[in-house]
Amino acid sequence: MTPRLLPLATGIALPLDAVTQKLAFMGKTGSGKTYAAGKLVEGMLDAGAQVVVIDPVGAWHGLRLAGTGAGYQVPVLGGLHGDIPIEPTGGAVVAELVAKRPLSLVVDVSQMTSGEQARFVTDFATRFFELKKAAPSAVHLVLEECQEMVPQNAQPGEQRMLHAFERMVKLGRNFGIGVSLISQRPQEVNKKALNQTECLFAFQMTGPQERKAMAAWMSDKGVETELVDALPALKPGHCFVWSPSWLGISKQVHILPKRSADASSTPKVGVAARAVEKLTPIDLGKLLGEMASTVERAKENDPAVLRKRIAELERQVKEQAGHPKEVPVFTLGDREAIDSIRINWDRVLREMGEGSRRMNELLAVLERTFPIEDMRIAGGRTHARPAAPPIVHRDLKPEKDRPAPTPAPRATGAAAGVRSGARHILATAARHHPEVLSRSVLAARAGFAASSGTYSTYLGDLKKAGLLDENLGATAEGLASSGAKPRTPMTRDEIVGQWRGLRAGARKMLALVLERGSMTRDEIADAAEFVASSGTFSTYLGDLRKPGLIAVERGAITVGPAFAGARL
Repeated sequence: MTPRLLPLATGIALPLDAVTQKLAFMGKTGSGKTYAAGKLVEGMLDAGAQVVVIDPVGAWHGLRLAGTGAGYQVPVLGGLHGDIPIEPTGGAVVAELVAKRPLSLVVDVSQMTSGEQARFVTDFATRFFELKKAAPSAVHLVLEECQEMVPQNAQPGEQRMLHAFERMVKLGRNFGIGVSLISQRPQEVNKKALNQTECLFAFQMTGPQERKAMAAWMSDKGVETELVDALPALKPGHCFVWSPSWLGISKQVHILPKRSADASSTPKVGVAARAVEKLTPIDLGKLLGEMASTVERAKENDPAVLRKRIAELERQVKEQAGHPKEVPVFTLGDREAIDSIRINWDRVLREMGEGSRRMNELLAVLERTFPIEDMRIAGGRTHARPAAPPIVHRDLKPEKDRPAPTPAPRATGAAAGVRSGARHILATAARHHPEVLSRSVLAARAGFAASSGTYSTYLGDLKKAGLLDENLGATAEGLASSGAKPRTPMTRDEIVGQWRGLRAGARKMLALVLERGSMTRDEIADAAEFVASSGTFSTYLGDLRKPGLIAVERGAITVGPAFAGARL
C-alpha cells in the first residue's frame, strides 16, 4: 500500500507522519510562511488528522472560507469571527476539549491582551501536555507568531509559558504531538525550541538578524550556511526546504495553491481590502455541550474556586458577627455557592486539607444564622435543619425605592422533600405554566447560571421527584405541590431587578443593550467608556452573558434569552 502523502509545493510532498513532526516556517511579513503552513494543514485535514491552531493574529479563520475550493468545517473559538467566544481563563478547558477527542480547532486569541494571551496559552499547553502523556494520539499543533509563546528572552511572568511549550516541542512527539512554529522574527524564537525542528521552510528574509538565526539552525543541522545569502532574493510563495535528517532534502520550492481562503494576506495601499465574510454556520450542538460539561468539571476541581468560597464565607461570618439575631438576606448566588460546597463536600475535605477545617468552622457559624438542610460536616455528623429563610432577589433600584420582598411560596407534598434552590426553580416553572421555558431562560428567571453544576443538579432532583418533565415544564404533581400561582410575564425592569448584585460597569452595559437592542463590541465599549480589548470589559460581558441577560453572536451583542417573553 502506497503511503499517504501531503502535497505542499512543486516537487515535494510530505509523508503523513509530518503530523507528529516538528516543523518551522520562517520569513518576513508577506513572504508566504503562513500560507504555506495553511497548505500543509489542509493536507492534514484531508487525511483525517487532528490539527489545533493557536492564532494570535486572527488569520486562521480563513480555513472555513472558500478560496480555490471549498473551506473546511473546522470550528473557530474566540476572535472576531469565532463560532464560540472564549475567556482568558479558558485555556485548560479548551485543552481538555481537544486532548480527549480527535477534534480539529482554530483557537483565536487575537482579541485578548498580551497578558490574557499568555495566561490562556500557558494553561492550554500545561493541561494539554499532561493529558496527552496519559492518552497519546496523533495531533498537530500550529503556533502562529510562535515567538509570543516560545520567546528567546522570556519576560517576567512568561517563564512558565516558555517552559510549558519548550517541553511540548522537545518531548511531545513521544506522545503523538507534532508542532509547526511560524514566525517573522526567527531571532526572537527560543533556540532550544527552534533547534528541535526537523524541517525548516525558510522564506524571504532581508534583515541580518533573521538570516543569522537561520545560519545558526543550518550550522547545527550540518547544512551549507552559504544558502542563507539567497534568502533576500526569494519571491513571495517561494522558499528553501531544509530537512537533512528526516527527508534528506535541501532545495528551493514554490508553494502550491490553497483550497481555502488566504485571510493572512497583508493589506496594500490603494487596493480594496478583502470583504469580511461570515463563516458558514456549522453544527455546534455537540461541541457546545462538551464545552459546558468540561467547564463544570474544571470549576469543580479548581482550588482557586474553593479558596474564593472560603473567603466569601469568612466575609459573611464577619458581617454577621455584630448582628447575631438578624436573619441575613442572601442572593441566589450565595445559596448556590453554599449548596455547591455541600454537594462536593467529601471532595473538598480531601483536596483542601487544613482549608477544609477552616471551612467547617465557618459553616458551623453560618448554620446558626442561616440554616442549611442536611449539611454533612467533618466527622460524618449529619444535621437535620429547618428550611432556609426565603431567598430574596435584589433589584437594581436604589434602596429607598425597593419594594418589600415577597415571601417564597410554601411547598407541600413531593416539593417539600427537595432542597430550597430546587424548590425555587420549580416555583419559577410553575408560575409560567402552561408556557415551558427553555433551560437558559428558566435559569435566568430563577436567578441561576444555566451552565452551573448546581443548577444541573437541581434540575436532576426535580425530574427524579416527578416535579419537572424532560422539557423542564412543571408536571401535575409539580404544579400541585409548588405552592406557586401562575403570574403574568415579568417586565424587563422586574427581570433586571433580579440581578441587583451586578457590578456597576455591567449594569451600565446592560442598560445600553436594552435601550438599543443590538450593538457591536466596540460600540458598547465606547458608549460605556471601556477599552474593548481590556480584561475588565470581557469580564463584564461574561457577567451578563452567563445568566442570559445578553447574547453574543457573530460580533453582535443583543438582548439575551432571559428577557424572552417579557412584558414591555
